[in-house]
Amino acid sequence: MLFNNSPISENPTPPGELTGQELELGYWYFIHKPLFRKIITISLIVLTVVVWGNLVWRLADYLMSTKQYEEMLNRLATDPVEVGGRESYKPQAVEIGSVQVAKSGTDSYDLTVLIKNPNSKWGLPSFDYKFIVEGEEFVGQSFLLPEESKYISVYNVRQNSVPANSSLTIDNSTWVKVVPADTVLRVPEFKISNEEIEAVTIGSAQGYRLRANLQNASPYNFWDARTTALLFRANKLVGVAEQKVRQINAGEDRVVEFTWLNDFGVPDAMKIVAEANTFEPSNISAKKF
Repeated sequence: MLFNNSPISENPTPPGELTGQELELGYWYFIHKPLFRKIITISLIVLTVVVWGNLVWRLADYLMSTKQYEEMLNRLATDPVEVGGRESYKPQAVEIGSVQVAKSGTDSYDLTVLIKNPNSKWGLPSFDYKFIVEGEEFVGQSFLLPEESKYISVYNVRQNSVPANSSLTIDNSTWVKVVPADTVLRVPEFKISNEEIEAVTIGSAQGYRLRANLQNASPYNFWDARTTALLFRANKLVGVAEQKVRQINAGEDRVVEFTWLNDFGVPDAMKIVAEANTFEPSNISAKKF
């Protein structure tokens, strides 16, 4: 005879009926149902306020941006600049320094002026300049890359004494916008080193010769470049000269030489600057790297 030794439940739950624990949970939910309803209602209200608040903020921001954009367009329409298009600001004028004078011979003088383009995004592919020396005019053409500084000079001006009234003016200049990505239309990097100056005698004339090493440190080859040398003595200009450099390649070193047949005394300071016109595509023969 077989016997079942399993313990007998004292209060078994009939099939299909809820247990005591389930009844307690149901009662607790019934008691707290209004609270749950309030929590859900408040949560929906908060969510609605957040969503609508975000939509209202975005709408206000859009309307303000649209108004600012329209104001900018109105400013552009009434604030033209000398360029093929409208931009949000005008370029600043070229900065023109004072005229410096150096004696170059008997009743002969050289004059030079340092000019600077203060704009980082604007350049002058071409401009006319006019030197006025004691009423006499000397004209020429040049260019200015963004943030470029250069010397404009006139040589062997005949005067009985040191010119006291002289000035430089710039005309027929049309600014063009240079985008940051355009690395070509930037001031090319030239490095000057090993400057040496010596006294020389050529025929019966005594003077000075300046030699230096010029390196094209830019990644471009140039058909033409120009160097300007200035000599100073006791903070006063005593000599200025120019040399053209033909076909200087990227990374190439070249010796440049300047001679003055004027015994103005041993200079105590010197300066050499180089430039190349990158506005002119035909002046750039190739890019090395």
